[in-house]
Amino acid sequence: MPHDLQNLEKSLSKIAPLGPLYFFPSIDSTNRFAVELGRNGAPGGSLVLADAQSAGRGRLGRNWESPAGLGLYFSLLLRPKLEAASAPLLTLAVGLGLAGQLRKLGIPEVMVKWPNDLLVQGRKLGGILTEMLPRGSQVDFVVVGVGINVAQTLEDFSPETAPLATSLRLATHRDWNRAELLAELLPALFLESSRLEREGSLKTRWEQESGMLGVPIAYSEDLEHKALRHGRVLGLAEDGKLRIENEDGEITELLAGDIKISSSKFKV
Repeated sequence: MPHDLQNLEKSLSKIAPLGPLYFFPSIDSTNRFAVELGRNGAPGGSLVLADAQSAGRGRLGRNWESPAGLGLYFSLLLRPKLEAASAPLLTLAVGLGLAGQLRKLGIPEVMVKWPNDLLVQGRKLGGILTEMLPRGSQVDFVVVGVGINVAQTLEDFSPETAPLATSLRLATHRDWNRAELLAELLPALFLESSRLEREGSLKTRWEQESGMLGVPIAYSEDLEHKALRHGRVLGLAEDGKLRIENEDGEITELLAGDIKISSSKFKV
């Protein structure tokens, strides 16, 4: 086991809701394995962690670069008492929780880019991929997959990724222990899941804590980016859609499109 994960069980021992731990030196996808666990009746709190992934996945089927020794790649199985229609809010809630913890750890400029990215100074630090299985109108289980760039230098990223990505090492100019980092982040996932069960709404918190309110963006309502438009973020709808005011002054609620932080001088 890599040196910074050798004390993993000790680091995680005080996280009360945590269930069985499955560690892999390498796996295709921690989310795939965690979904299998969920289908086979594994308890909430089951954690899948890998030193490397050969087929790490991001949103919209994108690849998540997962080299050995450089990142934190894990999937947490949760069984929240939520309606299936509310499950997408969990992605947004987890983003807020992770960003809050990272800020406490000394990274003040973390933005939660809708719906599932963690940015630092406009570059991607991490991402969240949630997968849900319903049981009737309720959630049976949700797998929350998290990937965070920890120790990469710019040379460690692919040529396509390097201009867009960052890591904790690049952002803070120091080394990080991945076991200790995981122990700091995991409680936020449990907390956000239970908080969403209890409160049901995320709108006000997301607008206050995401860092995206008023930010200029380029966005597309189709996943092929054939109709790119510009606007600014007005906030969040109760169901998790992103509210945007475009360059024509029209209000749009984005459900499943894609956005990029824009350097446009567009103002409304």
